[in-house]
Amino acid sequence: MSLRRKTFIVILCTVICLNAMVYLASRVTLLSGFMDVERQDVEVNVQRLANSLTDDNKALGQVTNSLAFWDDTYTFIEDNNEKYIEDNLYDEIFAEYRTNLQVFVNIKGEVVYSKAVDIAKMEDIAVPAGFSRYLGADSPLLAKNETDRVQYDGVILVDDRPMMVSSRGILTSRLEGPVHGTLICGRFIDDAKIKQLSDATKLHVTAYTPNNSALDKHVLQQLEAIQDGFPLAMNILNEDQVEAFTVIDDYEGKPALILKVDFARKIYAQGQSGLQTFTLLLGIADLVFVVVSLFLLSWTVLKPLTRLSSDVSHIRTSGNLADRVIVHGRDELAALGQSINQMMNGLQQSHTMVIESEARYRTLFENTHDLIQYLDAQGKFVYVNQAWHDATGYQPSDLATLSMEALLRPADVEVYRTLIQDLKNNKTPFAPELHLLTKQGREIIVTADFVVQMRDGKFYATVGLLHDITARIEAESRIQDQNRSLRETNLDLAEARRVAEENARLKSQFLSTMSHELRTPLNAVIGYSEIMLEGMSGEMNDEQTDNIKRIHINALHLLTLINDVLDLSKIEAGRLVVVPLPFLINDLMDEVMYQTNVLIGAKPIQMRYTLDPKLPREVLADYGRLKQIIINLLSNATKFTDRGEIRLDVAKVDTDKWSITVTDTGIGIPSHALEYIFEEFRQVDGSEQRRYGGTGLGLAIVKRLVLLMNGTIRVTSKVGEGSTFIVTLPLVVETVEVQS
Repeated sequence: MSLRRKTFIVILCTVICLNAMVYLASRVTLLSGFMDVERQDVEVNVQRLANSLTDDNKALGQVTNSLAFWDDTYTFIEDNNEKYIEDNLYDEIFAEYRTNLQVFVNIKGEVVYSKAVDIAKMEDIAVPAGFSRYLGADSPLLAKNETDRVQYDGVILVDDRPMMVSSRGILTSRLEGPVHGTLICGRFIDDAKIKQLSDATKLHVTAYTPNNSALDKHVLQQLEAIQDGFPLAMNILNEDQVEAFTVIDDYEGKPALILKVDFARKIYAQGQSGLQTFTLLLGIADLVFVVVSLFLLSWTVLKPLTRLSSDVSHIRTSGNLADRVIVHGRDELAALGQSINQMMNGLQQSHTMVIESEARYRTLFENTHDLIQYLDAQGKFVYVNQAWHDATGYQPSDLATLSMEALLRPADVEVYRTLIQDLKNNKTPFAPELHLLTKQGREIIVTADFVVQMRDGKFYATVGLLHDITARIEAESRIQDQNRSLRETNLDLAEARRVAEENARLKSQFLSTMSHELRTPLNAVIGYSEIMLEGMSGEMNDEQTDNIKRIHINALHLLTLINDVLDLSKIEAGRLVVVPLPFLINDLMDEVMYQTNVLIGAKPIQMRYTLDPKLPREVLADYGRLKQIIINLLSNATKFTDRGEIRLDVAKVDTDKWSITVTDTGIGIPSHALEYIFEEFRQVDGSEQRRYGGTGLGLAIVKRLVLLMNGTIRVTSKVGEGSTFIVTLPLVVETVEVQS
């Protein structure tokens, strides 16, 4: 065998061996990198699935908060009123809150009310029998005493069905106690929920319960063996498929739900495809270019492959998803590099979505109205949001010298220390009201929720969410003061009204009694004076006759005044009756004009009246009361008019109404007096030296009578020129009795 051939064989064998070694090394490196990237991808997606379930549980906790920290629920747990059930526990509200179960338990551990609803079918279902095991005296879901503000959010197993539950101690809307009981809200993790999780995460998810026979025992053993970190077990089924399992524990640390996620091995398949292409190229290169195999292997295969492996290893170790493998040319290795880069693009997009989600949460963090703070183990401020700066007045430069206890009023320092210590000891947290002192020395009141962070079993940070309720507290205080003032005012008004009503009753009773008592002897004076004037008691001289006439005239005047008082007392006492009867308007006008002419006497006054021809000849009204109204108006006109004219106009103003207008040219009424001339015992000139007499009852009685007949009265006047009174009445007046 020639040396050339031997050399060729040696070179060929060497190349083959070297190529085989390179191939094996590259395959191991690439497959290891692909497996690591594949596992990272599985972990990220399973973590997203778990986070999605946790977010749903937090949302259920918010629903439970809104129902448990409510005055209506606080009252319902004590009196079990039906109205609360009708208004708040109907099927649609379960669908709105996306809850399948609500259980109300009082502080004695007795179930006050429970209800379960199939929200998919919108129908009531029985409360699961297995749920009773979570209502025992030692259950962490229930408040044990009036200070136990129980709070639990997690997953439990009820009748072999996983359920998200949220438990809260029942308080008032101001988060004040004592605790009256516990509200437990539950939501089944059923097929619809699993499908929702699958759609939300774009993953193929299957749920199992711990005793499900379909679950692989080997995988279940792996899940039970996981003690620390994220609970994940991954099994490679074949070249095309991998499955991952994660477990959700209940409050006892026992598995309540096992989730399986199936993944197609796209990354592994891409690696296998690249390796196959690489193997094919390597074999062709060995057969065709044996002489230059070492050079070609070094230049065209080994170096790119090493670089590709290095890039993949660098990406795996750095964890920077923005890095890419360097791709040269258009060969199979370049295609493999492009496939890896495409895979990295997909991973980076997923990572970008996570970053954007974090950015959205940070935006909410910075723009929320609540005060958010992050403190180290010594209580020093590490980070706060803008709302915290705005509320306290402290700037970022002030944080280095501040501590939480320095901001609290002295009475709240011990409360804060006790709260943090309870959190360190894993005791149920509560949300106290704390008073913070701002930089300007002002005191603000906040409700505070704190969470402690532990690392390696040691306390190292506190996160606090503070809600400023100063304005609400001040508003409630103002409302209480106003309510107290209103109650006192109402009591004073009630007493004043009672006194006024009693005085009015006594006045009416007195006026009615005295009017009757005065009219009886006065009628006797009038009667005897008339007998004497008619000469029935013997003849009298002129002086005696004049004196008797004066007695008679003044007695009649006094009787008119007493009758006015009696009419007013009847109206106020509710004994005046308006009895309408048909009568001729002409008869009324003739009688009124006759009496008015007597009142005018020797005054230089011309009396006129007009009657509208459109008026019917007959109307239906109380003849005597209508005459009283007109005579009173004309009497006032003659009293305050010394010369000139008095006119009475009767006209039809509508199909069912007519008017009586009395106009004079007397002294007139000042504008300010128009406001009270219809009030009892009020006159324009109220002085003791007034020129015109009277009691001030005439116009008051006129207005009362007009209103009783469903009419109106108005007046216009100008001082020195006269006054006009206009009465408008219906043509048909109904029978009316004054109601006292």
